[in-house]
Amino acid sequence: MAEIPNAGQNLAAAFNSIASAPEFTSVRELTPGARYEVRNMCRITTKHGSKIKAELKDVGGESLFVVLPSRLARLTDAQIEGINDLVCSGHIPWFVFKSVTESGAYDVALVFDE
Repeated sequence: MAEIPNAGQNLAAAFNSIASAPEFTSVRELTPGARYEVRNMCRITTKHGSKIKAELKDVGGESLFVVLPSRLARLTDAQIEGINDLVCSGHIPWFVFKSVTESGAYDVALVFDE
């Protein structure tokens, strides 16, 4: 077999590290009070119904994929598109996990810089 150039080996290593990484991060695993840059949001269908998946940027610049709390599935497609349009235009929204409430719900917020 012909030797793969370094660039090919680097791409293969990057692909394999992503492929082996967990696909989703739980909201509960986020640092309470930390702001995560929203890169993209989209609607997905799960065995539990329609949900919103958010791609967030962590402190190190890596992507995190988070399924948002079920109640946020009430966002309309137009609202999701509006959030994504703001991202594209440079008006970055930030996702904040505040805490878990006494009832067990996730207290989260979407915030913008002034």
